[in-house]
Amino acid sequence: MKSFFWLFALLCLLQCQNTSTPAPQTTTQSSEQEEEPESVAYRLNQVADSLKAEGHYQEAIQVYVAAMDSALIDADSFGYYDAMLDQATVHERLLDFDKAIALAQTVVAAYHRSGDTLRIGRAYSTLSGFFSNADRHEEQLAAAKKGFALLRNHPSLIHRAATYNQMAFVYSDAGNWAAALPLLDSALQYMIASEVLDQLPSMQLNIGNCHRNLKQWPQALQYLRAALAGSDSLNQVHVKAKTLERIAQTEESSGNFANALTHFRQSRVILDSLLKAEKHRSIQELEVKFETRQKDQEIRTLQAEKATHRVINYWILTFSLGVLGVGGLLYRRRRDKAIEVEKALVQSREDLQNLTHLLQEKNARIVEISENQAAETRQLSEDAMANDPSEGIYNLRILTDQDWAMFKTFFERSHPGFIQKMRDRFPQLTAAEERLLLLIKLKLSRQEIASTLGISPESVKKGRQRLRKKLALEHEDVLESFIEEIE
Repeated sequence: MKSFFWLFALLCLLQCQNTSTPAPQTTTQSSEQEEEPESVAYRLNQVADSLKAEGHYQEAIQVYVAAMDSALIDADSFGYYDAMLDQATVHERLLDFDKAIALAQTVVAAYHRSGDTLRIGRAYSTLSGFFSNADRHEEQLAAAKKGFALLRNHPSLIHRAATYNQMAFVYSDAGNWAAALPLLDSALQYMIASEVLDQLPSMQLNIGNCHRNLKQWPQALQYLRAALAGSDSLNQVHVKAKTLERIAQTEESSGNFANALTHFRQSRVILDSLLKAEKHRSIQELEVKFETRQKDQEIRTLQAEKATHRVINYWILTFSLGVLGVGGLLYRRRRDKAIEVEKALVQSREDLQNLTHLLQEKNARIVEISENQAAETRQLSEDAMANDPSEGIYNLRILTDQDWAMFKTFFERSHPGFIQKMRDRFPQLTAAEERLLLLIKLKLSRQEIASTLGISPESVKKGRQRLRKKLALEHEDVLESFIEEIE
């Protein structure tokens, strides 16, 4: 519920910013004054915003500091403190709440000196959010009330709606739904009057959920059904899924279990489709990354082979010319050739190691995505899960035949002739046992082998036991040492 309140408030604030000019230096300047060109500080702030959105928090902090320095040079006090407040939000994401609160309090004090009511109110709202995340709820409420008092009568109706919604969130976050409800009602009225209705379904969802927590079932269903119709009309899929879930909870609480089950299933279908889309997108991104890395490795290997061929061809030509009087030169050239070949072999082994790690990353990502989806769908029906034991994550066949064909190609370049010698000595080995033996040859740990094969560490342990038996090893024989000696 917290995320929907904050999402609505943020979108409303952005709506206000998009319909107003940049803040002036004083509150007495004309609103009709022409906009000045974007400053360096403003552009730096935009870059920092992008870094923050991408999760590069330390880099974002550095750019925000640079924006503050630039604003200081331009004597732009608002630009300086705006960047400071943005920097505080990054510290919040890094869970450094004390730092975020300290910066926000500095900004609030500076805005008070400027007399800019809008900035003061926004800063108080931001500070209130920091206090909430730090579990300092009394200070959260005090800061929220100060911001609300300043912005509740703002000329922009949609901004008033955001202000009332933010204040309602503070109360609902503390479980005081009775205090939150009239604020949400006012926010709804201001939103309707503003005619900015793209977030109307989210507001109706918030009000319906508030009635639900107050056990006012008819009123809750009224608002939730309106939210469902609006989100469906605006194609707001996430809002629709959450609304269906809230309707199901309300129907269940009021004793309408059949309706509750129907709406719950509908919400699960939507969430499953969203998860599948996200999984598909993530796998596509992973495949692109995998193919790019694969091509890079093939190019490096090809370059190493060409370098080796050039050295060999050079020596054929040199020998053909009958340069018999330069024995020392021949020795030096042969040594260089050996070094080049050794480098190529080392590079091939590094490529093999990189490929192995990439296979592990690929499997780990697919397992993570599958586990996340399983966690979301596990609530649908415990009976359905019990009747389908194939849902076990280790039953998935993650590595493809193409993956293993490429792996063996790189392995053969790093350990020429090893695979054929192994098959000649131990023709009784299965394909799975052969894979396990090759990974042990690379000195991978049990966990790394499990990640590469897409199985559990316990399965690796059992595979090792079967492999020892096939190789006819005695109890005192070390499997790794035995494999290492196969040459």
